[in-house]
Amino acid sequence: MNDISNKMIKITLKILLVTLFCSATSSCITSDPVDRLITDLNDEDPQVREESARALGKVHSTRSVEALIDALKDKESAVRWNAAMSLGWIKDPHAVEPLIIALKDDHPWVRRSAAWSLGKINNSRVVEPLIAALSDINSDVRWNSIRALENLKDRRLIKPLIATLDDDTWAITIIAVEMLKELKDTYLQGIKDHQVTEQLVVNLKSQYPHVRKVAAQIIAEICDPSAAEPLIRALEDDDAEVRYFAAMALGEIEDSHVVESLREAFANRDLPAVAGAYKFFIRRGEPDTEDTLIRAFNRYGNYHTAHVFMASGNSQLREAAANWLKINLMSSVSANGKNEGPHWGEDKQNP
Repeated sequence: MNDISNKMIKITLKILLVTLFCSATSSCITSDPVDRLITDLNDEDPQVREESARALGKVHSTRSVEALIDALKDKESAVRWNAAMSLGWIKDPHAVEPLIIALKDDHPWVRRSAAWSLGKINNSRVVEPLIAALSDINSDVRWNSIRALENLKDRRLIKPLIATLDDDTWAITIIAVEMLKELKDTYLQGIKDHQVTEQLVVNLKSQYPHVRKVAAQIIAEICDPSAAEPLIRALEDDDAEVRYFAAMALGEIEDSHVVESLREAFANRDLPAVAGAYKFFIRRGEPDTEDTLIRAFNRYGNYHTAHVFMASGNSQLREAAANWLKINLMSSVSANGKNEGPHWGEDKQNP
């Protein structure tokens, strides 16, 4: 016990010495304390190697990168995961390939640390390996992998993130949802295929409302008619936002069953569904539907909806939009005189 205590005291003093030395100088590259920590990575005592690997990350010495890369092959997992973490703190791009290899380490802590560090280095080469790590059996590895990908705006992320929506770890699905919200507008063309729609349909049945909502939202934007029946079922969802986006998607699908389902939602005064499919109802232009449309708009509308109402050719909708813009301190000038969006009753004029 005394031997272990003495070793720990020595390691702690060494770390303190290195930290103080680096604080007092502009560079640690030629410091003897750093060199001693590098040497200690080969110590026969695994605890010494572990603490040395951890300490080198704290002092951010690029001189230690090669030694830490070698330490990724240490027989002790604690040494390997501390070496992986330290490489992330140092952020040297030379560590990318060794850390990618470490993503396949037998120990989940090593894989977790490798994923975290690859996110810190933030190199385009890390995207595919981190995408693969999203399927890791260990939730900590998946969590660190998706966090590492969070700041990377890359088309290749769309499909894996959609697949990740059904992850059994709630926190991971939350990040996937937020990332998809940021990526979908830029890379929408990257998710227009039947396999993706099938996965999104599966996500419409998720236990998590935020997953069902983003699935419906993406389907609404890619307008895939093959999702019509699942979207109709989603009109029964307990979550208002899911119904809103399901109705939005259905409003762009030409199908008699879809029309019947949306008209039923309207008859039931389901305001979220009415608000989601408001363009559909404007195109139909059925008599005495304005009141419900305006109620839905006042509850769930936004500036874009107001713009469409102003240009719809319906005086009641135009007045409601003008009032809404006034209440919300917005100008209606940009909406005046523009014939954008659906026109009231155009489906009747163009059957």
